[in-house]
Amino acid sequence: MIRSLIQTAESTAGVSLSEEEENRIIKIVKQIKDSDIDEEQLRSAVTKAYDKLEEMGIGKEEVKGILHKLADFAKSLFE
Repeated sequence: MIRSLIQTAESTAGVSLSEEEENRIIKIVKQIKDSDIDEEQLRSAVTKAYDKLEEMGIGKEEVKGILHKLADFAKSLFE
């Protein structure tokens, strides 16, 4: 499920990650799931990621789509 979400985000942003990069993201998501991070901390981390993607030239609408999907997924981890 995580890999599918990553690949959807890649497609939306028009980028391609290596299998190793996807695996690193999956590892991070699993660590978040297993940690005791509150929603506000997660929101802050997502905001920082959003800012970094904008600095990299990825458009606001693309970033919103990616982050919305990631936020939905993260929320599902805590339900």
